[in-house]
Amino acid sequence: RSLRLWEYETFRTHDILHIVCMATEDDVKANAEYIRLADEFITVEGGSNRNNYANVDLIVKVARRCQADAVWPGWGHASENPKLPAALAYHDIAFLGPSAESMDAVGDKICANILAQSCDVNVIPWSGSGLTVPETSIPEDVLLAATLGDLDQAEESAEKVGFPLMIKASEGGGGKGIRMVTNMEELRTGFVQVQAEVPGSPVFIQQLSTNSRHLEVQVVADKHGNAISLYGRDCSVQRRHQKIIEEAPVTVAPRELCAELERGAVRLAKKVRYSGVGTVEYLYNIT
Repeated sequence: RSLRLWEYETFRTHDILHIVCMATEDDVKANAEYIRLADEFITVEGGSNRNNYANVDLIVKVARRCQADAVWPGWGHASENPKLPAALAYHDIAFLGPSAESMDAVGDKICANILAQSCDVNVIPWSGSGLTVPETSIPEDVLLAATLGDLDQAEESAEKVGFPLMIKASEGGGGKGIRMVTNMEELRTGFVQVQAEVPGSPVFIQQLSTNSRHLEVQVVADKHGNAISLYGRDCSVQRRHQKIIEEAPVTVAPRELCAELERGAVRLAKKVRYSGVGTVEYLYNIT
């Protein structure tokens, strides 16, 4: 809808953009709005998103079939998979989002924390506290220093970080691969559970931030190293680790602190050479 509005306001016509969308049979039957807004649609297999919207090979195949100049992936699904922009770039198709390198740099929670520390963004005490890198590439020894390879390392790190704490799978999300523990006994059980929920993912621990608010900063960056913040929002109303309501402006934190969160988000975006629209998330302890 916003693309259509921009097209008309800029060119006074609706004939500049030709929008093609992928759609499953179920979406077609539901008369989904995005299908009605497109000029044409290509039907793809239904079922799990691995068959359609998260299938990188299929998206590239469809883009080449309709001779697309650019692909916008929407939200979720393949939008955060660095393989998609890389595959599209190979075929000279633009990806409307960050580069594969930027996505790769901050898509991993351990890497993201190390990079945030490296540009003076405040990070909750964790198993990788104090680790920094001069560039965006992170040496293997630095990654290993932040990662907990076994239970013995987890117990040793927990003594330094302190209870209560969170055990997290670096590749987890949506409530999977995360456990809160308050003592060593719970740590031993939770560590194994996290490993089982996200097999093969590196694991780290982070101090539990109690009585906190989930604050986010929206950033916009281009391919020339420019980045700005579009202020922040409070996303603390959640259910099962998923946001329900986003409120703006932020009212629970002082304005000067909010300004520093915005500056930190911009520094991080510039460090990883981010391009497009993105979000930097913070936990703010209000006590």
